[in-house]
Amino acid sequence: MKRKFLIIGLGKSGLAIVRYLIQNNKNIVVAVDAQAKEKSFHHHNLCPIFCDDHEFSLFDFDFVILSPGISLCHSLCREAIQRKIPIMGEVEFSVQQMLEHERTMIGITGSNGKSTISMMVTHILQQSGHKVKCVGNIGIPLISVIHDDPSWMFVVELSSFQLETMKTPCFDVAVILNLFENHLDRHDNMNNYFCVKRNIGNVLKPNGLFGIQGDLVDHYNSFLRDVQYQRVDGDFVEFIADHYCVSKREVARWRETFCPLSHRLQYVGCIEGMKCYNDSKATNPAAVVYAVRQIGRSIILLLGGRKKIGTSFLQCQKDFIGRVKMMIIFGESRATIAEEVEEFGIPMYLVQTLREGIQIGLKEGTIGDNFVLSPGCASFDEFFDFKKRGEYFKEELYNESKRCGLYQRFD
Repeated sequence: MKRKFLIIGLGKSGLAIVRYLIQNNKNIVVAVDAQAKEKSFHHHNLCPIFCDDHEFSLFDFDFVILSPGISLCHSLCREAIQRKIPIMGEVEFSVQQMLEHERTMIGITGSNGKSTISMMVTHILQQSGHKVKCVGNIGIPLISVIHDDPSWMFVVELSSFQLETMKTPCFDVAVILNLFENHLDRHDNMNNYFCVKRNIGNVLKPNGLFGIQGDLVDHYNSFLRDVQYQRVDGDFVEFIADHYCVSKREVARWRETFCPLSHRLQYVGCIEGMKCYNDSKATNPAAVVYAVRQIGRSIILLLGGRKKIGTSFLQCQKDFIGRVKMMIIFGESRATIAEEVEEFGIPMYLVQTLREGIQIGLKEGTIGDNFVLSPGCASFDEFFDFKKRGEYFKEELYNESKRCGLYQRFD
């Protein structure tokens, strides 16, 4: 009997699900997407694609599968819930398809740093002799690798959106790295946000290892009474590696060979004695605080873009003072951000575009300064995504370095 699937959202994971399903001729696949015309043009041979506000005369689907960016409050989800049609995300669906083969999986979530930690864990386990792949929110849908040799381990980076619909126990190790204000337009408040993240512990295999950062244990203890976990006050990479018999000495050794990810506090070059860092992935104030702490001093900071609902830069004051020399605030939310940081007493410029901000930073910076793009905001006011924003930053710096003739290494 043919099963009928509705796929909501055709991003990377949605498209991967569609491709997986149509390989089986027993499946009937229909998709909806906010950019239906564009997606239909590029993917017309996959399946029927409708606009995401399409009203189906016959809502007779067996399953609804969501892309991570689609909320359960979507009108089609509400109709599916009313009709008691199963709803799941790409990760949950993928896990269900893998049940016949035992596979080792490590789940990693948190507000900041989860991509870097996921890739670092993958790198260290690989160097220690394990066969490992990093998948999930990092940009490789889990569904695209489920036919890989079961002897391979998967390190799965997970966002709160992906965790919302997970129910099937699958992880041997799971960790929550941290939690900062983010996605509150979706989760309403921090308690809800933590509970969604905590769901990673509900999908552990029997006797699985669940690690939670110590400050979160202190703050959200009332939400952990029915959960078995280990408090982690130290290094999560060492915590995970130790479970697979990799010593601290080996972790330290292989850490030195790890290449940082693009757009994540990435050193990209030096112009006239000023070091330049691309941290475009920092899309909330807590991520900016992390960057400022890591760099440490003499920072010319590029902030701005489209501020996320529920976030505030007021929390940055203690870390900015003494470290940040100047703030250059750009983009759609520049006036709002400027109001929040005005009392910090740090010199600041307000400009409309990132390009203007780069020009001011290069003009005002001197030898020994650190020029850091760490926006603390979404990119959508000016760029398609944080990657495009980071690439633009690097390109502008490279062009300037060629003009002045004083540059080193622009990656």
